[in-house]
Amino acid sequence: MSNTYTIAFTEHVGNFDITVETNYNFNADNDENAIDIANHLQLISENYELYYDKTKDDIVMDITENGSFDKASITKYTFYDETKGEYKKMKFEDGTTFYPVMNEECFVELNKLQFLNTLKEYYKEYLKNKDRLSFGSLNYGVRRIN
Repeated sequence: MSNTYTIAFTEHVGNFDITVETNYNFNADNDENAIDIANHLQLISENYELYYDKTKDDIVMDITENGSFDKASITKYTFYDETKGEYKKMKFEDGTTFYPVMNEECFVELNKLQFLNTLKEYYKEYLKNKDRLSFGSLNYGVRRIN
């Protein structure tokens, strides 16, 4: 049985993540197949730009006209709060160790107002001389719609 999916994109700047979903939907047999399809579609995220606009005191999303989607929305605001836990080490069988690796216990979901207030405080010095703080693409995932 085929399910309908959308792609969820994580946009970030520093410790701040925003999840964006578009109205582009596709069908797949299962979650694994959906991720494979999304891998070929991930470049559709190049059709929008996400940034904090100091003059509007808001997160702005500009969508470029394209053949894939015409609407996009923010579905989640997340902050990586380093005070919630220690960074982790990741060890591999070949002896390679990576550090620092983010700790899932440090990810805190915020509402929009909390996110904006934390972002403005964190980037206070930067925003003294800039009117805009841009988010960049970090990763993608899928969400089953039905």
